[in-house]
Amino acid sequence: MRTLTPKQKAIYDFISEYIEKKQYAPSFREICSHFELNSLGAVHKYIATLEKKGYLQKDKYCSRSIALCQEKPEIVSTPEMLDVPLVGLLTAGRPIETFPQTEQLSIPKNLAPDKEQTYYALRIWGNSLQSVFMSDGDILLISVRSYAAPGEVIVATMEDGASFVRTYFPEGKYVRLECQSDNGVPPLFLEPDEFQILGVAASLIRIYD
Repeated sequence: MRTLTPKQKAIYDFISEYIEKKQYAPSFREICSHFELNSLGAVHKYIATLEKKGYLQKDKYCSRSIALCQEKPEIVSTPEMLDVPLVGLLTAGRPIETFPQTEQLSIPKNLAPDKEQTYYALRIWGNSLQSVFMSDGDILLISVRSYAAPGEVIVATMEDGASFVRTYFPEGKYVRLECQSDNGVPPLFLEPDEFQILGVAASLIRIYD
């Protein structure tokens, strides 16, 4: 049998307890009223889902004909969420376009590699980063720190205030900062005091509709 969402499990438990107490099933109106659902149609959808998943049986020609199946349902655990500021848009080879007002983005905590770190996020804009497997709408999660290891993807700012995302390669006196695409954008060669690291890419999040 398939697992249930918390709301599906709550409706199943209500029906189960109602039948145990009164020896007959609740009506759709009683379920609708108990859970303050918007319509009887919403109840029909929940009951149909519970039938499809194998937890209920119903005779569509009889009222109060809901019956329980034998197996108890399992509940899908809701992941603990982490709120991070979504600060701007990222396009290959161009400065970060920051939002006038920071948005908040909720992500599952298990997507943050280090729970003790502070994070912010950038949204990928357009398809200029597909060569490095970043698609339009993806979220790049950034760990806030001021240092990086060779090969890490950093967010940095220059003296003129422009921020950018590049791959970090220290080379003697200079640092080579490579663009995350193969669209011909040349690398930057800067001295360490010509830019400031604002964070390092921690993970890429893809949201499916």
